Amino acid sequence: APDVFVYLVHGAVGPVASNICYARYKAADLINTTGELPPVKWVSLVEDDVLDNLADATYTGNVLLRLALEPTAATGRTDAAWKDLPNAKSPSASYALLVHLFQARGLPAADANGLIDPFVAVTCSGVGLKSSTKVKTRDPMYYETLVFDINIPTIYVVTLDVTIIASSDYTAGYAVPKPTWYNLSYEEGKGGEGQLLVSCTLVAKDFPDQVIDPPTSIKPKMQEKFLEIICLGLRDLSPIGFMPLHMPFLQFDIGEVSSSNRPKKTGGSSKPTPANPNFLERILIPIQLPEDAQFAPRLNLSVFDTLLGGFHKPLLGTCSIDLTTKLPFSNGVENPVYVAPGESTKYNVGNPHVDGPLVPKPAPSSSSLTCGDDGTGLPPLMRRDSSAVPEIGPDDDETPKYMNHRKVMRGSIEEDLQTTPFEVYEIFRGQKYGRAAFTYRAVGKFKGLIRVINSRSEPPLFDLQELLNPQPYVIRALTIECFDYDMFALSADCGDDFIGATTIDLEDRWFDDRWRTLGHLSEGTFRPVETRQLYTPSSVITQGSLRLWLDILTPVEATASPAVDISLPPIETFEVRVVIYKAKDVVPGDELSELSDLFVKCWMQSNNDKAQHTDIHWRAKNGKASFNWRMK
Repeated sequence: APDVFVYLVHGAVGPVASNICYARYKAADLINTTGELPPVKWVSLVEDDVLDNLADATYTGNVLLRLALEPTAATGRTDAAWKDLPNAKSPSASYALLVHLFQARGLPAADANGLIDPFVAVTCSGVGLKSSTKVKTRDPMYYETLVFDINIPTIYVVTLDVTIIASSDYTAGYAVPKPTWYNLSYEEGKGGEGQLLVSCTLVAKDFPDQVIDPPTSIKPKMQEKFLEIICLGLRDLSPIGFMPLHMPFLQFDIGEVSSSNRPKKTGGSSKPTPANPNFLERILIPIQLPEDAQFAPRLNLSVFDTLLGGFHKPLLGTCSIDLTTKLPFSNGVENPVYVAPGESTKYNVGNPHVDGPLVPKPAPSSSSLTCGDDGTGLPPLMRRDSSAVPEIGPDDDETPKYMNHRKVMRGSIEEDLQTTPFEVYEIFRGQKYGRAAFTYRAVGKFKGLIRVINSRSEPPLFDLQELLNPQPYVIRALTIECFDYDMFALSADCGDDFIGATTIDLEDRWFDDRWRTLGHLSEGTFRPVETRQLYTPSSVITQGSLRLWLDILTPVEATASPAVDISLPPIETFEVRVVIYKAKDVVPGDELSELSDLFVKCWMQSNNDKAQHTDIHWRAKNGKASFNWRMK
């Protein structure tokens, strides 16, 4: 059976009519065999993308209908069903619909600088109202109320949009209902981006021409706080176009910028490099925060560069930081979503060249290993579990002295620490939607700490003098890049082949108290040996692993404990003698006769050209052969 289309048509019926939007059904889904009337439903319409008769900001609308396929004998019942529905002659009452707009967050960027100038348009009963426009923000704060005068049949409340109405208390005196975050999308049922905090109230009028005034203010109850921002610096910052970076600086603002709410800025910095500048500043912002954490605003961070002697300051990127997780209390009780400073960012222990973490497959159980592939036919070294790390004990005869009292880890230290001492927020630039192409991308990272404090006198989380007065340190580590150095037989060095690399953030290591407690020279313990995976941009899988330990020492500590000699022991000369007696259970080459001509070939690793082999046991049957052969 063909599909059924319900079209919303503009214009007179006939050739001049224009289809605006539609709903589509499969005929099989509309067949009614229950014998009962199908329910009345609100149906969301979809724009006809081919005709494109609606502007981008126009809502497609909904249609309240009862739709079903029934035999022609059910005509009488259909006529009776129409009498059950409200019509133009049904009694109705006048109401005022109050739409309370609080704030929005995470709106998609529509400008090339990664920002947007958003406003909210609400349509009800064919009447559209708009909120005020906020400038250059993806997280606007409105706190406005839009009032609609509507008539609703007194016997049917189904005409209300139940997905938006948050309260059905039809009283003249009312309190603003608690709002809810709603996801935003271009079309019904399709994914989008951004959320809107909104609530609605329906107020009955005493007489039709009564004017219902909106509440004076819908702002929540506020409290005086201070926002502390410790700006460590920016990392991996990208310039705009071909103009190199010169002197980047940061700007912080909360809410709409005005004469009484001016943004805070850091000083410009190009040390150690413009792409990785350090600011080392502590910024305190007096702020009014809501007692209810649900209404907490977002901190807007903007990165600018200083060019042409300060005459040109282009915007490099922006990011917004949710302060809901920074409030330890909400309405006098503990905030369930509160995250302590320095615990919001987790280490990326996977491939840094892949967007998002790679979810490892679960390890197979012992029962599955017995019934599955057990590695039969492979050499013993290849059948060994590659994830197993051999333990080094103090009584091991081959244990080097520098490994005594030193723990060997199966993974990296970041896997055990999990969270970084500083918070890291990605900075974005570009647009996601609009007429231009998709250019939204990450252009750097901000590293620092953000928390809410009660007064200016509270001490900072870090000693700023330690940050502002750099001290010399000695860093000892094994080489963290691995190469396959190969000299060819034609006496020509053809270069080294890059295999993989791993990166260690020295800032996170040094400022993490948990890492500092790993190993104390005065107590005879040492830094653990960690196993780090090597990655390359051309592959998503690991290229091997590297064992190392890292020490960050002051000059005094470095003098007191000289560098450990981890060189290999001197090369000694040995003679390897191999005796090959017999072979058995060898898979025959000829399955029909089960006969094979067998011999054994042996060679030392990296010396394939000096391979030796036994004589040939001709016509060996059932995979059995005798050699009694000696080689050295």
